Amino acid sequence: MNQFLKAHIQEITHLNDDEFEAVLPFFTRKKFRKRQFLIQENQPVHEVYLIEKGILKSSTVGRTGKEHILQFAAPN
Repeated sequence: MNQFLKAHIQEITHLNDDEFEAVLPFFTRKKFRKRQFLIQENQPVHEVYLIEKGILKSSTVGRTGKEHILQFAAPN
């Protein structure tokens, strides 16, 4: 994860190795199973997620029970 995260941050701003080591503790790797919910409706969100591998689907369910896909997110 460290190289993936560092490459992503380097796209935004330059950090030397010491600066990167200083910000690294603010990040946590989380693994999710296929079809596992990341967040659900009305749940407060306190994190920002960076996708390293796989695809994330964002959807909502309408009044008729039909799923409406809002977006797909893939690794950068």
